[in-house]
Amino acid sequence: MRGTRVGDTRTKSGETKCRAVYLRCTFVLEPMIASFHGTNVTPELAETIQALVRDNTWFSNVSLWFMNCQPEENEYTSRTTTGQLVSSIFGNTRRSHKLANSRYCRE
Repeated sequence: MRGTRVGDTRTKSGETKCRAVYLRCTFVLEPMIASFHGTNVTPELAETIQALVRDNTWFSNVSLWFMNCQPEENEYTSRTTTGQLVSSIFGNTRRSHKLANSRYCRE
């Protein structure tokens, strides 16, 4: 019975009857990269990143590039917001691999 799968049968006329199976699709979007090239760091951006990290979203790559970004008019707000962003990403809180909302695990 060449060309058949386990569980398939042949009829008297030689046709192959296939057994019913279920198909399941899984989409995995890995890795997740956070890129801030040429982006002005706003309080909204810092809050969004904080929420993602708090919800245990993991990033496999974080790219920060502030060389060409001009600070906002209020320098104190700019520095505070940038500090919040960096501390939320690189903070010392260790999250369990079991709780990650991603299957990406660094070994």
